[in-house]
Amino acid sequence: MACNYGGNPDMYGLGVRMGFYLQWFGIVIAAWMAKSEVPGLRLVHSFFVSAAFLALILQASWNTIRPIDTYIMLLLTYGSYYCYLPVYLWRLVTVWNPFWDPSRWPVVPTTSLFRALNLVLLLAATSFQIWFWSTGINTLPRDPTCDEYGFFFTKVPLHAGLFVAVNLVFVIGLLISATLSLALSIGCFIPPRWIRKRERKFDRQLDRLEGQDEDYPWRRELQFLQNASNLTVLSVVVVAIGLTIQWNNLNGVSDLSTTSQLIPLIVAGGQLLHVLYVWFNPRHDREITRVIGPPRRGGSKRSSTTGGTPPDPWRFRRPAVGIVRPERSFRPPGRAANTSSSPSSSSNSAQPAAP
Repeated sequence: MACNYGGNPDMYGLGVRMGFYLQWFGIVIAAWMAKSEVPGLRLVHSFFVSAAFLALILQASWNTIRPIDTYIMLLLTYGSYYCYLPVYLWRLVTVWNPFWDPSRWPVVPTTSLFRALNLVLLLAATSFQIWFWSTGINTLPRDPTCDEYGFFFTKVPLHAGLFVAVNLVFVIGLLISATLSLALSIGCFIPPRWIRKRERKFDRQLDRLEGQDEDYPWRRELQFLQNASNLTVLSVVVVAIGLTIQWNNLNGVSDLSTTSQLIPLIVAGGQLLHVLYVWFNPRHDREITRVIGPPRRGGSKRSSTTGGTPPDPWRFRRPAVGIVRPERSFRPPGRAANTSSSPSSSSNSAQPAAP
């Protein structure tokens, strides 16, 4: 049976948990309500994950954290990455059809800084998960007289062999998928012929749609499907964390009277309130322009107003900036970008994206 003992409020107290929850759902909501706020929300969330993960590594290296505390921290730091699981399952169902891949049609494309940081965090957190489920769960200090429980849509013993095996297989599979996707995106090896053929067909249709000022007919449906999947996964993670704390009788993790709990709560809550302010105040962009001045002239006129899915963290290629063209996973061999400097090509490149 589980024992009554104190939790670790500095690691996963109520304020810390609420800060993560508000950021998770705030990013999804902002993608539809205030797209201009999404890059900032994503970057701050990456900093939150980095700080929590660094604290977890230090505590584990000092051997001062219990397995149940580590498990809850991994749910917090890895929570947003669980959103990739339905994407991969959907790709298997559609046989990697790019026309039905929701990650090709993000509501808000990602920045190169976020993609690089997200990739580093994903690989580091996944590697730590592999160590924890293979070694750390048995070597970290714990009271052998107290049972510890985890979440797998029901209450299961944390040290049960099947539960450990399922988590280990999941993180290893995600690490392999991330590595293969990264290798494809940077051209380490050539994908199968049928994938290259399908990608060329996908590129031709995108060029045709842009040339005719048309949009992909299922873009909004795929974006809605991705956001619904994200909300469902994040809700399950929130329930898992709450039930895990309850099942293990962890005390002292529901207090908001300390600075360590109020800082993440107020930061994340303030970001969400600002998203609502931008949504209710259509003149927000004009107010910013009046304060800091108009944007500098020059550069591309194309605006990134599409978006909507937690992007693949290993995709280093510059994301789509038009309303129609989505992100592409790789460029097939022999399709180098046109670098001609003829007047016709330069005039075409200066045109804004089709609305």
